[in-house]
Amino acid sequence: MSNESTTTVNAFQSYLDANPNSLILIDFNHDIQFVNHSALYFLAQNSFTKSSLKTIFDFITPHYHTILESSLNDVSAMIINQKEVVVTLNHVSQNDTFIILSIHRYAFQNLSGLQVQVQAYEPNMKIGDKQNSLKNIFRKLVNREKELAESQERYRIISENSHDLVTLYDTNFNFRFVSPSIINYGLVPAEFVGRNFFEVFDTQIEFCEIFKSEIFEPLLSYRVKRVGPVIINRLTDEGETILELIAKPIYDDDDNLVFILTTEQDVTDKIKVQKRLKASEQKYRLISENMSDVITLNTPSGKVTYISPSVKDVLGYSPEEIIGNSPYQWFHPEDIDIIWHENHNKVLNSEESNQIEYRAKHKKGHYLWVEMLIAPIRNEEGQLVGLQTATRNISERKQAEIDLTKALEKEKQVNELKTQFVSMASHQFRTPLSVIRANMELFEMIKSEISESATPKAERVIRRIQGEVKRLTSMIDDVLILGRLDASKTPFRPRLNDLVQLCEQIISEEFDAESDARKVELKLNGKLKLVWCDKNLMFHAIINLVSNAFKYSKGKPNPIISLNFKNSAVTIAITDFGIGIDEDEIQNLFQSFFRSKHVLDIQGTGLGLVIAKEFIEINGGMIHVESQKEKGSKFVINLPYGSQNNI
Repeated sequence: MSNESTTTVNAFQSYLDANPNSLILIDFNHDIQFVNHSALYFLAQNSFTKSSLKTIFDFITPHYHTILESSLNDVSAMIINQKEVVVTLNHVSQNDTFIILSIHRYAFQNLSGLQVQVQAYEPNMKIGDKQNSLKNIFRKLVNREKELAESQERYRIISENSHDLVTLYDTNFNFRFVSPSIINYGLVPAEFVGRNFFEVFDTQIEFCEIFKSEIFEPLLSYRVKRVGPVIINRLTDEGETILELIAKPIYDDDDNLVFILTTEQDVTDKIKVQKRLKASEQKYRLISENMSDVITLNTPSGKVTYISPSVKDVLGYSPEEIIGNSPYQWFHPEDIDIIWHENHNKVLNSEESNQIEYRAKHKKGHYLWVEMLIAPIRNEEGQLVGLQTATRNISERKQAEIDLTKALEKEKQVNELKTQFVSMASHQFRTPLSVIRANMELFEMIKSEISESATPKAERVIRRIQGEVKRLTSMIDDVLILGRLDASKTPFRPRLNDLVQLCEQIISEEFDAESDARKVELKLNGKLKLVWCDKNLMFHAIINLVSNAFKYSKGKPNPIISLNFKNSAVTIAITDFGIGIDEDEIQNLFQSFFRSKHVLDIQGTGLGLVIAKEFIEINGGMIHVESQKEKGSKFVINLPYGSQNNI
């Protein structure tokens, strides 16, 4: 018989034992299967013992065996449902003791046979009355058996499909039932059913003591309706197991405790997770409560469930004033729609949210600019269970941005005014210069009419005036170019160009007749390659650099232009052997209007290098300077060939 069946039979027999009527169960061969306490007591009073009874005929006078057998067969064959027969006990003495046997067929789960109720015969009671009385008693028993069977079946289905361990003990702490879920502990029910609890766990003294003091004793001594949940630590071969246990008493109809039902759940992982969660929460709170940012936890709808104390410093509210409320009541009305669409609604729809700036209302009534980042909180199944936000006060930064925007706008206006002024001034300068140049040309035409003695002097005056006109024109050109650079209006028209040819053109057209008779030396290295660049811009840049080389090296060797054609770029170096540049001045060399303290007596505007650098960078190149005081300077241009070269 299986452990489950054993438990069921034991439960059924326990019920029969508690019945005050004398009941005997026999199989269809008439062998006795069970005798309850009342029947044993009755038979013992009539000198019969349990061991002496094998069949029901053993305690019946032989004279009545035929009648009894006929009645048993009738009920067995279901000819009739219930039958009574009056017989006498088989005594050694001659004094007949009459009894009434009420025979009924029963079936209880996988048990079946005949149930015989033994009742002493009272001469004054009619057989019919006895029969009705016995029928009523047995009908109640049958109903109880049916209820018990249904209850057992429900209990079996629930317990076998539960992950929790369900155990049934009798009042002597013997295992009467153990659910199959015990296999989760590496055990099987057969190892427990019928054995005593304290025998099974005799080596786990502390475990047994807790079970005894907190489970068994309260149920036995104080008649409580329930014990638990009780947390019990139990040591196993695999380590410590934490159990959560609930116990309930089961009473019979006479209010006697007959069973103890326990439900155990392994909560080891749950407790560990709770401890980690508590530690994590404490750490999170420690961090959040010591941050200047405002940290919140919210429900998916937005209601605040936690907010860090820093909200007092930022918005003036205490956490208690915020928790339980929707944060939307503190948002500026004009920002609510942005917050919903850019942050909140995106998170609810599993989209990536953006960091957003908005205005939040201070407790004093004014609004502050804040920056908020929102993140979803999901459970193990990926379901959204909450929101977390981090908010910081950016009012100072926002004000700085506003001030910067105003300053940039003002600077833009100033630059526009400067550009307009430069354009106007240049135009106004050019008009008288044109008149002067025209008159100089006229003067050149009529100089033959001047006396021969005055002619050399007149020519010197003319050259001086022409030189100054040329210098002023160049300065105006530089100012105009600088204005276009500031306004980002410099035209860029790149083409494939021959830089060797360009440098030769510059030398022949611009530096072929210097006053001190010096020339520009041109040196080439590498295989010639065309360069994708704006010829006019590079022309102007190189002229400025070569002009400076002559200007700051009076009485020194000729300046040199060196072109070195490499794999991916050409290097153009303009070298002079003049006064050089102080090391601490090199970093300011390419700033507008900067002039070295050593060249203040030499004419210049401080714009040539600025313009050269800008034109070189527009063409994708770079420029740097190498200089030593009193030894000269070298300005090096590194210019890539560009994507349209013909390499």
